[in-house]
Amino acid sequence: MAPKLAFFAATIEEITTELRPAVEKALFKHRIPASRILVNVGDDKLTTNDDIREFNKLDTIAFR
Repeated sequence: MAPKLAFFAATIEEITTELRPAVEKALFKHRIPASRILVNVGDDKLTTNDDIREFNKLDTIAFR
């Protein structure tokens, strides 16, 4: 299985203005595409059905 790391934020604003940009910067530094980030906040504006589907596949061999 692929390694995973979860981050939690107090608010959705914190995710969008602070956390996600910091994670994207760190991933870019290590040549990991930002498309590997899954945001699961229960808000349809930020979390799509595709995001939920990929989130649920995290512990399967199919996720790569």
